[in-house]
Amino acid sequence: MNTKPLVLIADSDEDSLWRFSRWMTELGCQAVVSAGGAELLSRMNPKRPDLLILGLDGNGDEGLAFCNRLKFSGDFGKLPLIAVAGELDFGMRQRARQAGADAVLVKPVSQMEMTSQARRLLGMADDGKLQERIAKLEEKVWAGGRF
Repeated sequence: MNTKPLVLIADSDEDSLWRFSRWMTELGCQAVVSAGGAELLSRMNPKRPDLLILGLDGNGDEGLAFCNRLKFSGDFGKLPLIAVAGELDFGMRQRARQAGADAVLVKPVSQMEMTSQARRLLGMADDGKLQERIAKLEEKVWAGGRF
């Protein structure tokens, strides 16, 4: 029996699909990728996912409408959802929250940012690496170093 959390990832950008999938796998999750909403729904029917990561770039309003339908439906209303916007657009961030996103990230998304939100929404304990990475970044910032 597989006890790994199931994370469904939908994004029109193949690089993002690959990156987010790798990060979720490294986090100890089972990642399933999809290029769009219709395919995503067909993948959701056999198994109930524990988390959904939904890319909004390229189809922002369409992605928000999908998010809204999903979150306010009876079947998947409590499904934790991370929306990933393609650009820094505060209006998009607000609309994504109103559509039911539990977290809104803006590309380029760092692994630390994505995994910390996934951990929080999945109720996973911090493995200590997050605090370690933050401490290293703070050292670089105070030392005037580059990332």
